[in-house]
Amino acid sequence: RQSTISTQLSALEARVGFKLCDRGRGGLAAAGRLPPVVLTDIRSRDRHGDFLAIPVEWAGTGKPPSIVLTQPRGPRKGNRPAAGIGDRALVRVERD
Repeated sequence: RQSTISTQLSALEARVGFKLCDRGRGGLAAAGRLPPVVLTDIRSRDRHGDFLAIPVEWAGTGKPPSIVLTQPRGPRKGNRPAAGIGDRALVRVERD
């Protein structure tokens, strides 16, 4: 019987005694780090006027990280309204 990556990863984590990565429908992500695409709640603005969001689901230790939302380059596509405080947004995460 062929072993899956998930079962091999679980066995390795059991041997080392800590979680190596988070697993979910979106694939694998390093433990305590955000995946490349995350569903967020827009909570406030920073002093520069950019929106600040937090992930809807956070399995890491401590408080969930704040995510600064920046506007995409180029014109908005379609007739969709702009996001605002209290909205949910699916965002692509790029690390500085």
